[in-house]
Amino acid sequence: MDALTLYHQIFLQYLNQTRNVVNEKCSGLEPWQLIASSIAATLLIVKIYMFLFQPESLTSRLKKGFFRIIRRLPIIGHICTGKEKEQRMISWKIQQQVYKTLDDMSSQLPFLQHKKNYITSLPAKGLSQPELLKKMKEYSTLGNIQWEDGKTSGTVYSGEEKLVNLLVKVYEEFAWTNPLHPDIFPGVRKMEAEVVKMTCKLFHGGPNSCGTVMTSGDCLD
Repeated sequence: MDALTLYHQIFLQYLNQTRNVVNEKCSGLEPWQLIASSIAATLLIVKIYMFLFQPESLTSRLKKGFFRIIRRLPIIGHICTGKEKEQRMISWKIQQQVYKTLDDMSSQLPFLQHKKNYITSLPAKGLSQPELLKKMKEYSTLGNIQWEDGKTSGTVYSGEEKLVNLLVKVYEEFAWTNPLHPDIFPGVRKMEAEVVKMTCKLFHGGPNSCGTVMTSGDCLD
């Protein structure tokens, strides 16, 4: 008989003894009691497991529980409650000031002042070209700030008439091009490469410097 067989027999013997003890203890119980006990034991084990194995360490949770009990003491609890009320009052005042600021901004912004005139659905009949241009002119004059005078910061960097006319002509030339398809529009890719290389030289980029052109809020990346 080898050692493995011996250990196997010893294990079966202890298992049989354990089974007899359990059966003897449960001999006086009804089936529903066995089922209820099994469910209760399972829930208890799951609860203990969830308590012990959490992302937050056991020490940290014990500290929080300790201070939670301390705050419930009459004297300490009164002090904490007073501070919490004060903090809630400060938060409420801050929130009210935020609401007031938002209301003030809403009353001053032109596009919110004309909210009732928004077109929210497609018209049954399309606009003619003169009607469309008239509508665009109406939209372009909604603002009451004369940005052309250079009195706005970080909004428009150049409103020179000659430059505007040039940009309109350039846009007209390339309005229907797509930089994602350089095989169809190689001229657009060539312009991008030239702009990138010029920018690299401005920043003293080496021969391996590179980049891409994309539009964003205040700059050309």
